[in-house]
Amino acid sequence: MVSYGSPEFLIKAAEPVQVVLFHDEGERPKWAAENFPDAVIALRVDDVTSMLSAVRNHIGIARMPCYIGDSDSVVRRLDLEMAQSDWGMWVLSHFDLRSTARVRVSREFLIEVIETQRALILGEQSRYWE
Repeated sequence: MVSYGSPEFLIKAAEPVQVVLFHDEGERPKWAAENFPDAVIALRVDDVTSMLSAVRNHIGIARMPCYIGDSDSVVRRLDLEMAQSDWGMWVLSHFDLRSTARVRVSREFLIEVIETQRALILGEQSRYWE
C-alpha cells in the first residue's frame, strides 16, 4: 500500500495536509505521522471505493492498495518511503466443497486472474506525481 492524491489537491495542498483514513486507523497512523507530522484527518471511510472517491474529489491523500490507486486515471502515487503492507490475498473454500467441480474451476479462475494482474497488485504499474 502506498499514498495517493489528486493532482489538483497536491497543487493546492496547504499545511496541514489532509488525510483520508480507514475507520479503524489510529488518530494519526504511522505513515501519516512520519510523512506529514501536522496532518489532519479530513475523512474516515470503511471501504476502498469511498477512499478512492474522496481522493479523486480532492478531499485529501490516502494510503491505498496499489491495484486501486494505480488503476485510476485521476490519482497519482506520492513518492514516499512507507513500510510494506502486511495485507495478503487468500482464495478459500469450504472443506466439504473444495473438491467439487464448480468450486475448483472458480478457484482456478480466480488464481489465474490474480496472476495476470500481478504487476498491478505489486505496484509495478504506477504513475507518480511529478
